[in-house]
Amino acid sequence: MKKSKKYKQFAAQVLGCNLASYYNWSKSKRPIIQILEKYFDEKDLHHILDEYTVHKFDKLLKIEEIVIKNQSIKYINTFLQFTQSGTLKFASPFFIDFYFNFLLKIEKDNLPTFNFQEQITYYFVDFAKNKDSDKIKMIVPYLSIFNNWDELMSIFLSQNLENNLSILLDHIDNLNSIKKEEVYFHIISLYIYHNYPSLKDGLKVELIKNLIDSVRNNFFTYELLIQFIEKEASNRIKALKEIGLDVNLY
Repeated sequence: MKKSKKYKQFAAQVLGCNLASYYNWSKSKRPIIQILEKYFDEKDLHHILDEYTVHKFDKLLKIEEIVIKNQSIKYINTFLQFTQSGTLKFASPFFIDFYFNFLLKIEKDNLPTFNFQEQITYYFVDFAKNKDSDKIKMIVPYLSIFNNWDELMSIFLSQNLENNLSILLDHIDNLNSIKKEEVYFHIISLYIYHNYPSLKDGLKVELIKNLIDSVRNNFFTYELLIQFIEKEASNRIKALKEIGLDVNLY
């Protein structure tokens, strides 16, 4: 759509150039001009010049903040309310290993949005190939806990897995020890699966449980929690190997 002269005057002021330069840049199709004209209307440019803000972006940021908070709460409550054990820590080790391997696959595939039930079903079918059927059966009862996860959750995961779901720490009541421990468990698990891929799967699960038992009664920022893992992991891996826990699950 053709822009008015007023729009172009505002745009030139925003870019710190004169009107002639704006016309030249527009004619040469500079990316900054194309972006400006695509996403900002005359009212937006006026707000930038007058108030140093863009109201519609402020609204979008508020919506994003609400969505992140709601998805964080939904994520944690899924494991507290719908697992038989009331926490992922006491779930089947076969499911723990399956779930965090699945999250790493999501991250690797880098899908901006996806159908969660569809993706986890495809992954389960592939994961189960050539594995002991009795052990695989121990994963199946947990798959139904994700029935209420939709595309918003897929977006939430895609944007936060790289940072080990550290965003969850921003949305828990620190006085609620059950939720705090659950968040720690997920962050520690993702960190171990990200950074210790060569460990046997049984040892990974035992290491995670060993670490969570040491942090459950403390308050950690994300940075302090990672520092604790990095400091303790090597010695604990050695100790777990010495007592015969360096095993594969399958």
